[in-house]
Amino acid sequence: LELLEELIADFDGTVLLVSHDRVFLDRIVTSTLAFEGAGTVTEYVGGWYDYLRQSNRPGSERGARGKPTAGRPPNESEPGRGPSGREKDTPTTSRPRTADLAKRKLSHKEQRELGTLPSRIAALETEQGQLRKEAASPEFYKAGADQIRTVLARIESLAPELERAVARWMELEERR
Repeated sequence: LELLEELIADFDGTVLLVSHDRVFLDRIVTSTLAFEGAGTVTEYVGGWYDYLRQSNRPGSERGARGKPTAGRPPNESEPGRGPSGREKDTPTTSRPRTADLAKRKLSHKEQRELGTLPSRIAALETEQGQLRKEAASPEFYKAGADQIRTVLARIESLAPELERAVARWMELEERR
């Protein structure tokens, strides 16, 4: 299940997920579609328990015996315990998606990416330096207009590319 969570979290696209495991849903989903009857589908931000809080359904803030749970998810007898009263392995409160990403260890793909980023950054910086040096020489402007435009366009496109690579490297380093 952890591998599936990691794969879904790393996936950049959209995943339509149906599961009975509410903890799994709270860890993974960023949006919940609720089929509320009469052909109505409503989208809520967050996981299962976020849906219960946002939907204002009668009884959504009450436990199994009708007692208020003080913000705990329904059917949960005590913090850290499930409906059966046994200790649970993981908390059921949903966490913000960004907090999950920040605390999550690097996947194999991200570790490989982290290993290649320093050389990519160095290559981009080298290319940028060489092109700037070339553009600074008086002979550069004696070349054809197409060549000048191509070099200047590449210099301009390198800055955001380099910025993205450095930002990604810093993000992955923080999580390592």
